[in-house]
Amino acid sequence: MTAEPADPDDPEEALREVRSRFIASFPGQCDSIAALLGDDADAARLEGAHFIVHRLAGLAGLIGFPSVSERATDLESLLTTGGPPDLALARDLLGGIRENYAVDLIEPPDWVESAAVAEGLAILIVEDDRDQLALLEIQLQRAGHRTMSVSRGDEAIAAARERRPAIVLLDVELPGLDGHSVCRMMKTDPDLAGIPVVLLSTRASIDARLSGLMLGADDYLCKPFDARELLLRIENLRRRASAAAPATSAVTPGGLLAFDAFAAVATAALAAEPAALALVRAAADRTAQLGVTLADEGRRRDIFGRYDDTHLVWLMPGLDGRAATARARAALELARESGVGDATAGIAAGAAGSKIAALVAQADDALTEARCRRETASLQADRRAAEAPAVAGTLVLADDDPEVTRVVDGYMRAAGFDTVLAFDGATALQAVNERHPDVLVLDLMMPAMSGFDVLMRLQALPNKPRVVVLSAQGREDDVTRAFDLGADDYVVKPFSPQELRARILRLMK
Repeated sequence: MTAEPADPDDPEEALREVRSRFIASFPGQCDSIAALLGDDADAARLEGAHFIVHRLAGLAGLIGFPSVSERATDLESLLTTGGPPDLALARDLLGGIRENYAVDLIEPPDWVESAAVAEGLAILIVEDDRDQLALLEIQLQRAGHRTMSVSRGDEAIAAARERRPAIVLLDVELPGLDGHSVCRMMKTDPDLAGIPVVLLSTRASIDARLSGLMLGADDYLCKPFDARELLLRIENLRRRASAAAPATSAVTPGGLLAFDAFAAVATAALAAEPAALALVRAAADRTAQLGVTLADEGRRRDIFGRYDDTHLVWLMPGLDGRAATARARAALELARESGVGDATAGIAAGAAGSKIAALVAQADDALTEARCRRETASLQADRRAAEAPAVAGTLVLADDDPEVTRVVDGYMRAAGFDTVLAFDGATALQAVNERHPDVLVLDLMMPAMSGFDVLMRLQALPNKPRVVVLSAQGREDDVTRAFDLGADDYVVKPFSPQELRARILRLMK
């Protein structure tokens, strides 16, 4: 299954992109929450868990995971009761979130059908029954995965060697070589042994299962099986593969510094002079190659590192923000032309003595804006409007969740608004003062300055914009307080972007 090109004029494309990223990151988010809710959880850990759960509750329902959003809201309420939460109950609710995810995953909204699969796994299905093959392909593709298939065991090895799938779903009863033989051959081949294999069979006896596992299979599913179980097992294999990866050394594949080593070297460089930092996002399988390309184009004094599977960091000592943005844009354009693929960068400029963590956070904001604007690179300090104001008016969108921002930005630009993005309360207030927008869409829980603080500051303005609060906080006290502080409308997450657009257009009349 190949992805269709994204239509920049289709606001639902933003929903589909966000949904794909949500599916790819959901297991890791749940694992993070579980770690923070351990028996040793202190106030700081509970606050971290609440932050993740709050964003999960607000985003999941928007992109077709309503029961995940509902259960996440229950967990958020437990974590904000005021006293020490019941950790056992919190972990039970987290288990419910995982279960509801599996249910929602196989019942997607209608707009998901044309979703571009950008971040799912490549899965090879070896199945000779056409009906079962068709059903598997539908279930996996709806979950965001890319599928390929062969119908004979003797074709499976060549297909695995040529296509390099992330996982192989292997029927046991096959023409030619049976599934056991194929599994044995894969697990004894040094080039293929690392690919997880899931055996699928109607043989449910313990002897049959043990036989398959002893051959090296990574999992065993008995037919007929529930699609939710299959998808969860695939996610488990994904996590297991990540956990089994070798410990990070000082230098990662492609000659990039591991982030700890990068931070140490970059901190020393920043102590001596100003510098600009670029946070570069690319596909996970292209970061090493992209690192080589960037290093070839960079100066000898530049420092390159790997932030995580999909992000690189690049410190450019002695350059200001605009010069660094130009260099990053040129390097990424060259990388695209050389076949590395699309990549996007956010750039932050720092004075001598700046902290790496602060620069990375600023560059992350710029990266989010670059992705929303579909630009190759964006400078954190450069908050210029992209074009002249559109006919419908100017809208400041203030939300610290980049996925929610991406969706709302797409819908409002499609409605003719010139949008200005802000990822914290202080920046939102600055944008209102500088751009004098017609509408402010305002989240309540943001860093630097809360939405309530922004509303209080806006009361002093002679010509304040129309304000639509967009928040996961739906308690009566919060709604009443927002209206008392001058909000014109209040929309509770999860929300319909079409309804939000209609409400904003109504306020403009």
